[in-house]
Amino acid sequence: VYSAKFASFLPSSRQNKMSKSTNDHEVIEIDLIHTSADSPREEKKDDVSQIDDFSEQFDQRRNVPNIDPANFSVTVESIRRRLAIPMYKRIPNTVFGVAMGLASHSILWKTASTSSVVQRNQGEWTVLLNKFFWFAAVIVAGVVTLLYLLKWLMFRNFVRDEWKHPVRVHFFNTPHLVLLLLAIGLPNDFDPNKKTLRVIWGVAFVCQSAITQSVYTRWMFSLNSSIKAARPQFLLSTVGLFMLAVLGEQCDIESEWGLNLPGFCFGAGTMFYIMVVISIFNGLHQARNEKKSPALFMLFAPPSIAAIALDLMDDDPNTFSDGASMIVGWCLCLCLLLIKIGPSISDKPPTMGTYWAYVFPLGSLASLLIRYADSVGSMSARVLAIVYMSLATLALVLVLGREILHHILVMKGVERWEDPLVDKRYMHKSSRDLEIGRE
Repeated sequence: VYSAKFASFLPSSRQNKMSKSTNDHEVIEIDLIHTSADSPREEKKDDVSQIDDFSEQFDQRRNVPNIDPANFSVTVESIRRRLAIPMYKRIPNTVFGVAMGLASHSILWKTASTSSVVQRNQGEWTVLLNKFFWFAAVIVAGVVTLLYLLKWLMFRNFVRDEWKHPVRVHFFNTPHLVLLLLAIGLPNDFDPNKKTLRVIWGVAFVCQSAITQSVYTRWMFSLNSSIKAARPQFLLSTVGLFMLAVLGEQCDIESEWGLNLPGFCFGAGTMFYIMVVISIFNGLHQARNEKKSPALFMLFAPPSIAAIALDLMDDDPNTFSDGASMIVGWCLCLCLLLIKIGPSISDKPPTMGTYWAYVFPLGSLASLLIRYADSVGSMSARVLAIVYMSLATLALVLVLGREILHHILVMKGVERWEDPLVDKRYMHKSSRDLEIGRE
């Protein structure tokens, strides 16, 4: 059986030839890549041209006796078709992180517009920024949702692979997380109706409950997993519970429905957060690649939103509870620790939306510190809030610039938007399974 290993798709393998030993012990060699990284004289060809070169050589050799093309582990035709699939048809669910980052900044500037941190004569531009980021998040969320529905209709195997993946499955929380963030960050000029907010809360609560029950059952009770398998992305299934607590307090869920559902969500989110964080730190030394992952910044996103919810439960806007102040200390400690490790955006994004994991947590922490500065009223608290507002804005600008730069390189043909799940499906499975959609 032929064994084809493509160096451009499989970094761990650098084999440039494949061979077949026939019954006469004759070895037939086919060059897969005509260029080498060590040869500066020859021009490096792109992925499609490498496949075309291999296709031509394969067509010349395909009449060799005793060779059945149906037994090939990877067929050229299958790979060429998959490379031709545009990104908008196989968009990963991680892209919803872009809308989450923009929506978190709409909340940040909405909080700042009514805060004493920003001077009153400068309040107009904070309102404009709130509206700008809110509309930007709505547009991005709408476009991404439509594209993902197109992906679900045309390439359901991609969606199924994401659902079965132990990490990517948590990104299925992001659509209703975006909905919650947009409801919380809705500009004050729109005068949101509390009944409408309660409907949004109910829809998000159903989605959160269904997905959380599914993914945490697979994590904690599956025979193929362990408690140490948690990754920072698991917190996407936790942070929504605290968002529900915040929105529930804002639209008076308890007084209207007779149940303290925001308190229920806060308690469940607290227990899940403790379990996940302990598991992440226990397995961090084994997963060395996670130490500089942008997803680690998700560690202080849930407690930042939890502290806001705890402050709202206090029912006194002039005070900041001691419990919420303790959570602020934990968030600041984690943030400084992760900044010391050294976040990096110099490498190309592993998937679309990966680097936006820096934006959403910092925006949430900045919003928390603005509320803290309003309650405390001290100059030092205001300075702390301004510092983290600047840090969150800087993170947004850098991430947006890096994404735009990578997209320019993609349009020039130098880079491409990759998805490890797509490469795994189409490079490591038999062509016959790919054609009929088997697992």
